[in-house]
Amino acid sequence: MAKIILIILLTLSFLSFTNNTAPVKKRKEVVFCLDLSGSTNGLINEIRDNLWRFINFTYRTNPGADLRIGIVVYGRPSFGAQNDYVKILSDLTDNYDYLSSELSKLKPNIEAGEQRMPSAIYSACKNLSWSNETNSKKIIFLFGNGIVPISNNNFNKACKIAEQNNIAIFPVYCIQKKIILREMPGYKILADRTGGRFNTFSLSQRSPSYRLSIQAETLKKLNDNLNSTYIYYSKDGDDRYNMMLNAEQNLTMFDELYLYSRCMYKVSESYEQKCATWDIISLMKLYMPDLTAVNPAYLPKDFQQLSPQQLYEKTMRIKQKRNKIISDIKIFYSKLNLNDTMNINPIDTIVLSQLR
Repeated sequence: MAKIILIILLTLSFLSFTNNTAPVKKRKEVVFCLDLSGSTNGLINEIRDNLWRFINFTYRTNPGADLRIGIVVYGRPSFGAQNDYVKILSDLTDNYDYLSSELSKLKPNIEAGEQRMPSAIYSACKNLSWSNETNSKKIIFLFGNGIVPISNNNFNKACKIAEQNNIAIFPVYCIQKKIILREMPGYKILADRTGGRFNTFSLSQRSPSYRLSIQAETLKKLNDNLNSTYIYYSKDGDDRYNMMLNAEQNLTMFDELYLYSRCMYKVSESYEQKCATWDIISLMKLYMPDLTAVNPAYLPKDFQQLSPQQLYEKTMRIKQKRNKIISDIKIFYSKLNLNDTMNINPIDTIVLSQLR
């Protein structure tokens, strides 16, 4: 357990989002295109468990970055033959709670599937909301295996779109049991044509723990207390609040890395700034809003009958409570044992090096 914690804390170097400088925001657009057929069972765990580490690392190494993430999945019968078994799980977005919530709905394993990589990579290049900004870094991480038909029309159209829009594709050949050499050339060609880099990655077959460690259980309780301080006030606030909760359901099904890195992001200023659009406590930490302008219908039921003065007094108490919980979470991190030797997560050299 300590090694998992160490990976997070030393790799992320105790994230700091409190820099008073205001660097120019640089947009990073990152799409994960994932083969979820039977030959890549376990891949979804790798991406889901590490998602918050990717986000944390980007903000640590690029303070003030405008990070947008999209996810395209393919290879499962449930995605539909009419779509060539391809599904856009999420367009490019900075609503990371939504991404995490959608990933948590996917089963980690299936028995069979239909691999349609050319259609998937074409959809990732063509059908997502890529920006036209010339200084935006645009990357697709393609995780999959199987033979790539390089003469396929969608494959060539995808390469052309990527070349025209400066989208670098980083194909990652996923090894289930052994490397099948005849399957690899198409992935290398895709990297060469778009300015990306070819990698291989051995899939893990971890099983759910079904039980959190004592340290993780302590952090979970702190996080549950933190969740109780979110008071939605916008039209979509209820939905955003539930996205946040849904992203944390069934935590014992995830690697504990997920919980540690997610909570680290939730106590950052970056997360509170994003939540300010729907959570009144986060908004109050930026500036004091006009509570008379808040639509009571958008508030939780036990807040709807409060007068503006009562709403102010209650939210101020909750704000103080949140500050105390965030302080407790930071103290929790500071007391972790950091004496073990650091292990490198295999996905670091593939993804994190490009998010820097």
